[in-house]
Amino acid sequence: MLRTLSIPAARLAAGVILLAAAAWGHHSFAAEFDTNKPISVTGVIVKVDWINPHAYIYLDAKNASGETVHWAFQTLPPGMMRARGLSRDLLAVGQTVTISGFGTKDGTDDLGWVKKIQFADGRVLQMTAEEEKSK
Repeated sequence: MLRTLSIPAARLAAGVILLAAAAWGHHSFAAEFDTNKPISVTGVIVKVDWINPHAYIYLDAKNASGETVHWAFQTLPPGMMRARGLSRDLLAVGQTVTISGFGTKDGTDDLGWVKKIQFADGRVLQMTAEEEKSK
């Protein structure tokens, strides 16, 4: 006996397939960043994108030649950042911070992953624990 799916069941199946495809396409930390390339950049926050699946913090920092370099740092989703004590309000445009983290596998010079953020007043927020860095 041949069975056919009802319209709602077919829509549900299509939705599950589409969600699975989206999850499959999401990259991991290890696909883009290298724990053997530690970086530390001190600069002024110029923009924050508080978005999923990863928030971004943009800094302007001076290189060894005194030229301004525009950095982009990828970090955790906003929900995970809030769980670590970081709210959007703490990342005010214009404030100076030091971001420590990891560079990219492909050698992109102005992109990094945030491991921790140190504020000018000495506060440090650990964003990625050692055991999480390869996820």
